Amino acid sequence: MHHAFKLSLAGALAAVAATAAPLPAAAQSTDYLISQLQRSTPNCRQNPDYGWQGRVSGQREVNSASRPISFAGCFPTEQECETWRKSALPFVTGRIIYNACMPRK
Repeated sequence: MHHAFKLSLAGALAAVAATAAPLPAAAQSTDYLISQLQRSTPNCRQNPDYGWQGRVSGQREVNSASRPISFAGCFPTEQECETWRKSALPFVTGRIIYNACMPRK
C-alpha cells in the first residue's frame, strides 16, 4: 500500500467511524465527513498507474429531502478499493445508484 494513500485513507475511515455516534449538528458534521472522504480519495487522473476504480453514488436523505451524492476514485489494489467503497456507502442513505470496485480499463 502506498504510504501517503494509507495515511489519508486511514484518517478518512476514522472520520467515517465517528459518524456512528449521534452528533448535535449531525447534518453539518456529516457534510464535513463527506468532504474529508472526498478529499482523501485518490484521484484517477493523478494516479494513472492505480489498477482499480471505485464508484459509489445515490441519494442522501437530508431533512425530508433527497439530494444526489457521488464518490469516485482509483486505488492500487482491489482490497484498498473495497475498504474505501465500504466507507463511502453509509453516506448514501436513500436509493443506491452505483456501488462497485472494478479493474480499471
